[in-house]
Amino acid sequence: MAREYQNGDGFGYILAFRRKDSSSWSEVRIPHVDSSRFVYFNQSVMPYSPFEVKIKAYNRRGEGPFSQTVVVYSAEEEPTVGPSSINATALSAFEIQVSWEPVQQLSVTGILRGYEIRYWRQHEREAAADRVRTAGLEPTARVSGLRPSTRYHVAVLAYNSAGTGPPSPRTTVTTRKPPPNRPPANVSWRIQGSAVTVRWDQVTAMHNESVVLGYKVLYKHEDQTALKFLDKTKTSVSLPLPNDTGYVVMEVRTWGEGGDGPAQEVIVSRDSGTGMMVQKNASSTSSTPPLHLLSGLLLLVLVLLSDL
Repeated sequence: MAREYQNGDGFGYILAFRRKDSSSWSEVRIPHVDSSRFVYFNQSVMPYSPFEVKIKAYNRRGEGPFSQTVVVYSAEEEPTVGPSSINATALSAFEIQVSWEPVQQLSVTGILRGYEIRYWRQHEREAAADRVRTAGLEPTARVSGLRPSTRYHVAVLAYNSAGTGPPSPRTTVTTRKPPPNRPPANVSWRIQGSAVTVRWDQVTAMHNESVVLGYKVLYKHEDQTALKFLDKTKTSVSLPLPNDTGYVVMEVRTWGEGGDGPAQEVIVSRDSGTGMMVQKNASSTSSTPPLHLLSGLLLLVLVLLSDL
């Protein structure tokens, strides 16, 4: 209490408390004017037990009125049970979905804050597991940033302000193969009236990549900020063109069980007519000598001819 409200010397506090199911109050005198907290220690108190508490001030002239009664709780204890029925499903090469049967609130000595998901690769120790915490009590979560074609162990724990409880039985999941690391090649377009038709070569997955199930096309006009999305199974798409001299920005990428592949970006304007972006594959690129090697070979021939 501020000095102007103490009304005399010998100021202190009287703290009264009782268990919520008790009829008698316990009182403690706290003869310190600057006190603002009191710790009651009793080993028989169960974790997260409710207490009714009220306080009043006193000085040499007597005692003031009690405050309103409030309910406070003893400290929480870590959850004593763990989630059950853990299930993990691979969503892509880099993400999994984890679900579980939630812990009953009655079995938690405190307020359940959420769940902690621990995951680690098959050849790693559980002590080195990565951890993700949920911000609520939803019994499902996604874990991203994983490695493709990798087997993971997964366990789930409940937690409160005191810490985490015991882990659930672990489960295992294998992430999917990665998507092809090549964007669609040889993108061409043809403008007809107020639309443009864009085509590209089909992308074939290698043995260590996930099968291509289709193509995602994102596009926007010059004056737009948000990309529009099209899901295509064919290797062509027709898009509207702006009426003026503006342009269309378009991205084409593969998608499949492993996720989305890298994008090929194309910018098409109304006055570009017909165009094509030629992308050579690795084999054709390696079969053609670099330009600086051809120049060096030509220079060597000219020197030999001059010596003759």
